[in-house]
Amino acid sequence: MYDKTLAMEALQHINEALCVLIDGTADIGDIDELLKSAGGMLRLNGICMGLLAVGEELKNLDKHSNRELLPQYPTIAWKDIMRMRDIVAHHYFDIDTDKVFSALRNDVPPLLNVIRQMQKDLNQ
Repeated sequence: MYDKTLAMEALQHINEALCVLIDGTADIGDIDELLKSAGGMLRLNGICMGLLAVGEELKNLDKHSNRELLPQYPTIAWKDIMRMRDIVAHHYFDIDTDKVFSALRNDVPPLLNVIRQMQKDLNQ
């Protein structure tokens, strides 16, 4: 068994980071809005940092839960999220901005839903 308090703390951090990503980028229509200006590039950097933070906290959660918790929620490609974290952290200048934007729009909202479900499940 694992420490549910640590798991809940990690899930809360992830929840908050995902909400910041979603709320802070709601006004962005497409990737070109980020790539065409210095301000847009700064926002892209922030998005990457948020994705890195989420991936790092997921790695910690997986470790602290003895790799038991994440497999209970197979609708999320956990390894892909952790891999994206590694790319952002170690190969920043090789980032595919289209993949980052796609992850932001297509993967972050369902991930937030699963994170919230995990929080509910652990509270029971």
